[in-house]
Amino acid sequence: MELNTSSSKKRYTSLIIFVLLSLLILQAVSSLLIKSPTYDEPNNIAAGYLAIAKNEYRYGADHPPLLKYLGAFPLLFLDVGDLDEDYSNLTKKRLFEISIKFLFQPQHDVDQMVFFGRLPFVFISCLLGIYVFLWAKKLYGETSGLFALTLYVFSPNILAHSRLINSDLGSSCFIFIACFYFWQYLSSPSFKSLCLTSLFFGIALVSKFSGLLLFPIFFFFLCAQALTQKEFRLKILLVPRNPENQNINLETFFIHICVPLIIVMTVIFFAYGLNFNFLKLYLNGLNELKRIYFENQVPRLNYLMGYFFREPSPFFQIVAFLVKTPISTLIFIVLSLLVLRINRDNLLNELCILIPITFIFTSSFLDPEHSGVRRFLAMYPFIILFVSRLANYKNFSNMNVNQKKITFIGLIVLTTWYVVTSVRVYPDYLTYFNEAVGGPKNGINYLDNANIDWGQDLKRLKPYMKEAGIEKIKLMYEGTADSKYYGISTIPLSKEDRELGPQSGYFAISAHYLIRLITIPEAFGFGPGWKTKIYNPMEIIGHTIYIFDFNSS
Repeated sequence: MELNTSSSKKRYTSLIIFVLLSLLILQAVSSLLIKSPTYDEPNNIAAGYLAIAKNEYRYGADHPPLLKYLGAFPLLFLDVGDLDEDYSNLTKKRLFEISIKFLFQPQHDVDQMVFFGRLPFVFISCLLGIYVFLWAKKLYGETSGLFALTLYVFSPNILAHSRLINSDLGSSCFIFIACFYFWQYLSSPSFKSLCLTSLFFGIALVSKFSGLLLFPIFFFFLCAQALTQKEFRLKILLVPRNPENQNINLETFFIHICVPLIIVMTVIFFAYGLNFNFLKLYLNGLNELKRIYFENQVPRLNYLMGYFFREPSPFFQIVAFLVKTPISTLIFIVLSLLVLRINRDNLLNELCILIPITFIFTSSFLDPEHSGVRRFLAMYPFIILFVSRLANYKNFSNMNVNQKKITFIGLIVLTTWYVVTSVRVYPDYLTYFNEAVGGPKNGINYLDNANIDWGQDLKRLKPYMKEAGIEKIKLMYEGTADSKYYGISTIPLSKEDRELGPQSGYFAISAHYLIRLITIPEAFGFGPGWKTKIYNPMEIIGHTIYIFDFNSS
């Protein structure tokens, strides 16, 4: 009887997991079909195609090649022509010119290319969701695992990046899995866990250079073990020992040092196309990243809460986290901290969650471009794991019946609010802002760039123009997608438009441009008339493209 009950429970759990992951795929795929390529996607597609087809890694070298492979791999089975270009002088501007020219060739079905390029990232997101469930289940039980997976599946920030040809979600996935297996190895050392840790460590390194954060994260995992274990032994280095000789023997050294090193090096070797100069290529990529982001920086305007700054704001990442994270999640975090203060059954487990969160968020402050959420996206799975403890019935063991009812109802209400909020923002997950700041419609007043307008809604402009009877429009668009490909007839801005503000005609202005033109137009060669103009959009497409009719003004 017990065996049948256990088997029935497993089937029930498997069914819930299947339904949740199906919902993740449904949300991601159906919404990605609506969105045009974001700013970086043409570049990532072309870079991946060059790496696969020509073993050319200088193109977009500031990111390792693995995830670009995935975005470009489907192109090998499509008739996409070739990239017959001179690669001797690959400036950043030149890279984007080549990638746009490659993607938006007249004979290309761009929607098909982008769809198949994005699809692998949807399945990477599913893989990450599975590991979020597994880790939460191991820590707090099956109910917590299902709770964690629910929060993951309906996370607007996760969904926003689960459907893009970009390195942020993939890197988040492999960092999380590597941490999971290393935690597992610290808890119960085994050769299998050691190898899996090394494998996903290597994959994280060739997914994005932020994978290098695993070095200090793992070091502090070891420190956490040293602080929390009464009979501490460096299990990673000193087990097994020869009982007759307490010194580290050669076999131990090989297993615990050489095997992980061999696995990591092999992963990097394969990622760079079996090129024996793989370490040089990897280091060249690091140097390129350093050059682009930290050397010879062109002064730029950083935007935060309606103001522009010449220097990065130290509060940017904090504000970005607070306004882009669902309020339910913020409440869950506070409640989880309270539970942690009361119940510290296994401090090592808690530290292995909090350490990655700390390093990922802290490292995001080094970003000179104010990219926001995508720089600390990798900490959201750990946050979800951290708050999943709230679904563990053991937390309620000291409560009376009424307290348990109130707590249970509160969790249901907060989770329902969380899910409804996510569903309401569909398909515009990238523009998500929580209710505390007025939601996506007010996002333009707080953040810019990839936090709201990454050029993802150009594809939706033409259908709107057709419905509204607009034949031609003055377009000011933040993105790399080609308006001509989508059949959008544009009119260039007149001299009067630039000097006096928008004159007669229809204008389509993306959020990234709009906030700049109505705040500091002089910085972009426009006249002060842009500040005084009254802006009443006749439509806002996807919370990113504002449509104005100035014919009667």
